[in-house]
Amino acid sequence: MVKRIKMQQRASKQGGVGLIEVLVTLLVLSVGLLGLAGLQNESLKQTYNAYLESQALFLAEDMIDRMRLSPSPSLYAYDLSEGVNVSTDCIQASCDSAAEMATWNLSDWISQVQDILPSGSGNVEVINEAVSEYAITISYDDIRGENKDSDNPKPRRELRIITRI
Repeated sequence: MVKRIKMQQRASKQGGVGLIEVLVTLLVLSVGLLGLAGLQNESLKQTYNAYLESQALFLAEDMIDRMRLSPSPSLYAYDLSEGVNVSTDCIQASCDSAAEMATWNLSDWISQVQDILPSGSGNVEVINEAVSEYAITISYDDIRGENKDSDNPKPRRELRIITRI
């Protein structure tokens, strides 16, 4: 009989310890899962930003290739913020001059930039015409990025490539 009483006393000292261990385990697990969720969110942001940057790079290289194929690449230096007036569609009809082809290429390129990138815009400028050096600039809204500037809630990213043709 003496042994039974001692076992009952020990059991009463341990009462509730298992429940506390389970609660602590749940707390540690929930903090870990919240960390994983935050990591997944950041991973999605960075993946999307990398996608947009690769698309911008692809579009800049496309314009460089178009300029290299032209007999006079200086025709591509144009202020694209005002838009491009195209009179001939070079796919449906042949373009008679390099100027028409350049205008059509610029129009086609800027429409691709605007379609592929969020609020995308592009520009081609002459850096040094003597050595055929040009700059292609593409900018777009980084809709998933963070902006520390409270005046502009949507941060803009810009890709600028300087090349010789």
